[in-house]
Amino acid sequence: MHLRIFFVLAALASAGCASTNQSDGGDAASTVQLTVINEYQGTVTAYAVWGSGRIRLGDVGQNRTRLFSTRRRSDRVAVGLELIGAPPPATGAGSALSPYRVSESIAVVEGDAVEFRLSAGNILTVRRLEAGL
Repeated sequence: MHLRIFFVLAALASAGCASTNQSDGGDAASTVQLTVINEYQGTVTAYAVWGSGRIRLGDVGQNRTRLFSTRRRSDRVAVGLELIGAPPPATGAGSALSPYRVSESIAVVEGDAVEFRLSAGNILTVRRLEAGL
């Protein structure tokens, strides 16, 4: 029984180390605020894209805004948006928007706030927010 508990704890510890092993050049507590505004006609799943990896932030409903706080993992961040329940693009039955889309990346430092907006016209824009907004 003790050996089983040891293996479970060791597996959990190694999984935790693997998920935080991405070097961001800074303190593990450094965070950035990412605001996702979805003006599109459906719900999207938002991801923070750091270099070649991505972290799931959560879902943002149609005509909704969500604020996410995430640990800074590199000097640049983009947002990936995945349409939930979108038909394959080849069917022509759904949207003209690709089921998964990535914004341009933007340089970030600890404490930055960035807004990503998916407009009703399928345009994905990025802008830095002023402190306190």
